[in-house]
Amino acid sequence: FRNCITTREGIWEQIEPYRNTDFKMLWWEIVGGMFGAWRKEGKTYAEGVEDYPRPGDLFVAESYRTMRAEGINPLKTAMDYAHEIGLEFHVSQRSEMFQTGPPFEEVFSTDFYLEHPEWRLRDIDGTEVTGMSYAHDGVRRYLVSLLEEATSLGADGAGIIYPRSAPFVLYEQPFVDAFVERHGEDPRDVDEEDDRVVGLRAEFMTAFMRELREAMDRVGEVLGRRLAISAIVFATEAENRLAGLDLAGWIRGGLLDHLSPYPYSRAKSVMDIETAYFRHITQETACRLYPNVMPRHMPAAEYREMAKFYYDEGADGLLFWDTYQRHDGSSQWETIRRLGHREEIRTAAEQADLQAE
Repeated sequence: FRNCITTREGIWEQIEPYRNTDFKMLWWEIVGGMFGAWRKEGKTYAEGVEDYPRPGDLFVAESYRTMRAEGINPLKTAMDYAHEIGLEFHVSQRSEMFQTGPPFEEVFSTDFYLEHPEWRLRDIDGTEVTGMSYAHDGVRRYLVSLLEEATSLGADGAGIIYPRSAPFVLYEQPFVDAFVERHGEDPRDVDEEDDRVVGLRAEFMTAFMRELREAMDRVGEVLGRRLAISAIVFATEAENRLAGLDLAGWIRGGLLDHLSPYPYSRAKSVMDIETAYFRHITQETACRLYPNVMPRHMPAAEYREMAKFYYDEGADGLLFWDTYQRHDGSSQWETIRRLGHREEIRTAAEQADLQAE
């Protein structure tokens, strides 16, 4: 198991590259009840699995088993080291990380999903859909409780990762009952993009964000500071609307501190970020805008060009999904680690223009 991280030093090595860089914060994904080595109770990743879909899944499982046996809390270890080198540490969670399909149905599985079939998503014809519905109070409570437990270890905030996870609410009974009571008709007889359907889904999602804000306030009272809430969201206004994510409403209500649009759509695997929309809903607010820089690997000049574009479009900073794949010692990382130097980026762009003339 040479690729396993089984020691505190191994975890520190994953964070050390960010020392003395332009990075301000780490968003560290806990993957809910699947990567349970940070929790006092509950199963660890791929517990009981004998046939792993990928070699990496075996390495991760062995890492977590070993650390739990050695009494190492990987989340707390990472959190403390990030703080030691001057970084904020935000716990993040994928919004539908309850259960996945083959061939990952065993390694990416939670007891919560198996124990609560009554809270799963239901399509318009009643067919069960893999995932849990935010229309159920119990689902929202579960996610909030995970993030409350994780941030209480000393984090600076909590983040929700929405892309690659929708839908969040379909035609579950609480949604159907609420729609019938309010509008006098069955939502299954109404177009799925009807404003009333989309609006009611957004109410359930906003309820989750409000409950998360309340939980972070409780943790903040104990830690003696306000904890931030972050969200990685879809690339366009239309995609977020259909998913029930009322971003403008969240910002107006003080439910969101950091917003990161991700160039991904439910319809297309790659999609340009609608920068004008995000600039409009965040400008002159307390919510900071951090566009997600993709793809993961680009020449240094392209990284600078993309950073300049986002800054010119009103970004407060940049977010890098799976950053651990980028600090490989190449010129790419030497560029990424300084992308907060805006004037340096502009100067490089001007020089490139002059050379092209």
